[in-house]
Amino acid sequence: MTQQDLIYVCGYYASGKSTLMRLLDGHPQLGVLPIHDRFDFLLNDNFVHWSDDEFPDIKGLKKELTRGGYYNIQELDHGRDFKQAVSKDVKKAAFERFDYYEFEKDWMTKLASSRDFTGKNVIDCILDSFFNCWPQYDSSSIEYYVGMGGPTIEEVDNLIESYDDSKIIFIERDPRGIIATLGEREFRERTTSEILRDEEMYKIKRLFFDIRNLEKRYPNRIHIMDFEDLIMDTESTMEKVQSFLNINRDPILKTPSFCGDELEKYNEKYIGNIDDDWEKIMTQRQKDIANLQYNGLRDAVSPPSAYRPASLAGFLTMRCKNLLKNHVRKTGENIYHKIV
Repeated sequence: MTQQDLIYVCGYYASGKSTLMRLLDGHPQLGVLPIHDRFDFLLNDNFVHWSDDEFPDIKGLKKELTRGGYYNIQELDHGRDFKQAVSKDVKKAAFERFDYYEFEKDWMTKLASSRDFTGKNVIDCILDSFFNCWPQYDSSSIEYYVGMGGPTIEEVDNLIESYDDSKIIFIERDPRGIIATLGEREFRERTTSEILRDEEMYKIKRLFFDIRNLEKRYPNRIHIMDFEDLIMDTESTMEKVQSFLNINRDPILKTPSFCGDELEKYNEKYIGNIDDDWEKIMTQRQKDIANLQYNGLRDAVSPPSAYRPASLAGFLTMRCKNLLKNHVRKTGENIYHKIV
């Protein structure tokens, strides 16, 4: 079992998790994975079929690990050929060569020796071995491993329950900004209009409501920060993070870096400016719908059933959507896209 505590950076998609990871990257007490890992899925209750009490099915385990970005670690073995997105417009290469096969042998040996084949111990073994093998880090100075957590309240709750000393930093962002960024991504799954039609706004707002309730249960283990504050007031925002984590004050916390290499060396304006301004990206009709959906849950004081809006504006929005769906069923004519 790892002697280091774990920090998980959580939030909805496109909420600024990569930005925070880059600001934490250079601190000597923190071991920050250079990949977008999602190993926390190993903590799910249904993650049990790959092993028994005696022998782990390593092939089955590695197949499962592909879901968490494990094979991005293998790409680090190619040194400068490895590219990792650190924001929407910035991709950086890893500057130190990494011996992937030494790393893989190390964590598998630790796992087999421990005879503990739970998802939690798999994560511990992978992280321990990574930072022992990664040439950037002095593993003896690391007090926290930093990884990326999931975008659902169940996944955040799993992290809290699985690790007694883990800490969660959750990033909130204006849902309209999240939707605009998701719609603008290079490898997007849906356009902004499609995301609005799917009413994802209500899902995001519900997550924010639930995480604040979870924070009340674990006030010393969950820290909620605002994305706009992180970008526009980086120094004071990161001072709060430093205090929450109880790590040494270090100016590197306001300087974004990747694998220990400062991004500002390349004259990239990585912080201090919000690139994805939803009011500039969205069309007027998209903004109108986004505002209706946003205001429908903004003042909710209790979790709405099935994301039902708590305000008149939100109710009317969903009522119109239901009427349009009925129209499609009766006539076969889909007119909703014309509104967006």
